[in-house]
Amino acid sequence: MGAVTFSAILTSFIPLISLRLLYGIGTGLILTTTGPILIQWFKGREIIIMNALNTATLSLGIASSVSLTAPLTGMFEWNLTISSYGILGLVGGLFWVILGKPNSPKDTLSPSPPLRIIKDTLSNRAILLLLAADAGVLFQYTALSGWLPTFFTEIRSMDTTQSGFATSLLPLVGVISVLLGGVLPLKIGTPRLYLILPGILILLGGPACYLSGNPLIIYSALILVGVGSWLYVPTLLSQTMRLANMSPDKVSVIWGSLITFSGLSMFISPVLVGIIRDASGSFLAGFIICSIASSTLLISGIFIPKDSDIKLEVLSD
Repeated sequence: MGAVTFSAILTSFIPLISLRLLYGIGTGLILTTTGPILIQWFKGREIIIMNALNTATLSLGIASSVSLTAPLTGMFEWNLTISSYGILGLVGGLFWVILGKPNSPKDTLSPSPPLRIIKDTLSNRAILLLLAADAGVLFQYTALSGWLPTFFTEIRSMDTTQSGFATSLLPLVGVISVLLGGVLPLKIGTPRLYLILPGILILLGGPACYLSGNPLIIYSALILVGVGSWLYVPTLLSQTMRLANMSPDKVSVIWGSLITFSGLSMFISPVLVGIIRDASGSFLAGFIICSIASSTLLISGIFIPKDSDIKLEVLSD
């Protein structure tokens, strides 16, 4: 991830693309290994809290970059701004090297061959539903995050400051929502509730963001989408750990699959909206398709097997 630090000196197209690819590879490796590391360091109720804290910092980072990049680019060169983000990655890696003390007990690893682990893990119905849920949510979330500023400016006659602020509500609300998503499941309800409730919020808020011209409804809808798109995350991540029997190698497979399917979803949705907009002259058809895709979260909550609806805290510490 720290490779983008060199954006300040490698400013031509091909080197910049190469740095972005390295950044993507680093991000994928970090996210894939986070689950196994959490399993080795934390147990039971601690895991869902740590999943919430990790996701909250991710949401806060997204919100910060969205709000700060334009002002920083105005003050400095764009390449210096990007390089500063790379420096943050280098600093984080340095702290991990110095302070990180991973524990890798061999008896927690599955004795099965790697291909068998992948096959068995990804043939689990509950896991497939959770993968679809996350991909569907991010299909809408990414499309709205990318295109709503333009939509609000062109269609709702907002200025760039208003449209930027409105869209930034999605990750800003997410910081609070994901923390609640880590605490509330320990006190109230079952994991199924934290799939169904966010699924309903997303389906209500998503269409209202672009179908209504009333500012109050727009802001309220964005808050609903922001809450729904982050509240479920600690539960989803913790349930994938439980379904993998807390095995680090199986969790790596599931989280790697999450990144693959959700990443593909995040790549396709804004492109799809752009293509439909160019072809039809309207954002609505593309936005509606993305909102329909987000229904996978609610569907997952309804149809996930009952034996998957178990609180993580029941696991032995």
